[in-house]
Amino acid sequence: MGNIVAEIKSVNEILNIENLKIPEYQRPYRWNGKNVRLLLEDIFTNKNTGKQKYRIGSIILHKDNENLMIVDGQQRITTLLILDLVCNRESKLNNKLT
Repeated sequence: MGNIVAEIKSVNEILNIENLKIPEYQRPYRWNGKNVRLLLEDIFTNKNTGKQKYRIGSIILHKDNENLMIVDGQQRITTLLILDLVCNRESKLNNKLT
């Protein structure tokens, strides 16, 4: 059995892992608008209470050869990645229009 390493990482660090993969055994993305809204409401509620950090919960990754496979946290990671892509695309578009 390999070593188990626990680390606290920022969402940005997780989203920027180049070799992050979803293994075939994981269920497909299933979150709907309600799930996304609840995650965002939780993040904004946390921010509005003045807390400096927000923990999205445990993300479990497994190293498989050169890839890091998502064992737990796929729905949250995928949602945050989609939001990041949409927000960055919108930001880039707004910069081009102004």
